[in-house]
Amino acid sequence: MVDDSDSTEYTGRAFRAYCDDVAAELASFERAREWADLIKCLQQLKQTLIGYPQFPLVVPSKLLFGKRLAQCLNPTLSPGVHIKTLELYEVIFSRLGERVGPDICIYSAGLFPLFQYASTQVRPIILELLNKYYVVGLGPSVSACMPGLVLSILPGLEEETSEVYPQVVLVLESLVAHTSPAVFYHAMWKALLS
Repeated sequence: MVDDSDSTEYTGRAFRAYCDDVAAELASFERAREWADLIKCLQQLKQTLIGYPQFPLVVPSKLLFGKRLAQCLNPTLSPGVHIKTLELYEVIFSRLGERVGPDICIYSAGLFPLFQYASTQVRPIILELLNKYYVVGLGPSVSACMPGLVLSILPGLEEETSEVYPQVVLVLESLVAHTSPAVFYHAMWKALLS
């Protein structure tokens, strides 16, 4: 089941096994009934990705993959599930590097809405991911998703005394530095007016 991956670069038995293993792990999410089951599914999926280092630039079934990650970032789930999911985001982003750019919307669908509802232990992890892989990793091409990115972290500016306030300011300043003030303020106003 390699419906939407960049599979044209790889062929062979090992690649087919990789795709099949990822498909099997993604299917296991359908049988998850409680948050502990989700954590187990996430750990197995992470191990599958790590177990095939020869295919670093391909995430098989990326649309379903992104959907499962977004489901695991549901605000009603425990912070433990969120942390395990963010660890999997880290694996994906580090594997794909700059190549994540065209597919960033697939992964942003779950990641952006989480910050507003995330626990205090999860928020710094989200900000670290956003700064490392969106702002710095994508550079100027982050402007394509910048309104959503800015809107997602604005709740971190509500309390100047909160632990994440300095991190949010750092991410926003980083956005200005990696794009331009004009692009940043355009995204900021777009986010505020939506």
